[in-house]
Amino acid sequence: MASPAKSVWDTESSERLGELERVHTVVRGRGPGRRWYTDQLNRSLFVALVAQFQIYCRNLHSDAVAAYLSPVSAPQHEVLQRLLVQDLQLNRRNPRRGVLGRDFRRLGLDLIGIMNAQSTRVRGDLERLDLLIDFRNAIVHGNELAIQSHIAAGLVATNLKSYKQFKKTTDRLVNTMDSIVSTYLADELRTSPPW
Repeated sequence: MASPAKSVWDTESSERLGELERVHTVVRGRGPGRRWYTDQLNRSLFVALVAQFQIYCRNLHSDAVAAYLSPVSAPQHEVLQRLLVQDLQLNRRNPRRGVLGRDFRRLGLDLIGIMNAQSTRVRGDLERLDLLIDFRNAIVHGNELAIQSHIAAGLVATNLKSYKQFKKTTDRLVNTMDSIVSTYLADELRTSPPW
């Protein structure tokens, strides 16, 4: 079972990203050989990917808050909910490790610490997430020097293959985060997992 946030990631977010991928296929064509005039479209794929991942992270936090407050009485519910979402960093900052850690720590969950302890692959995915966000920020802020620096260092390429590799990274992070948050809530609330 998945969280409502993951269900949105698997359906609506996937469809939004799929629209851009299909446009890319139409512009680039299906046959072999290099097609021109796809650089800006490729860049937009990275921008959209970070946007959809941020939506997932905000939704997951909302799902976690709802589950966390489910046993609380009605008079306390509103006050506690306000405290748990007040000044939520995911509403205005990029979904980097520090932001995710800070926002989920409000629930008593050391999300990033647990993720780092999971495996070297998860740690690598978190590092790639920050790289993806750096690249996306360079694009949306029109920082051509930073864009070219990322490309020259071999950290990212503005092509469909590189985008799909980062998409796989975010897919793995979504699965990992969904599982960790569910397990934490079940342990904390001493109930069955909420999803």
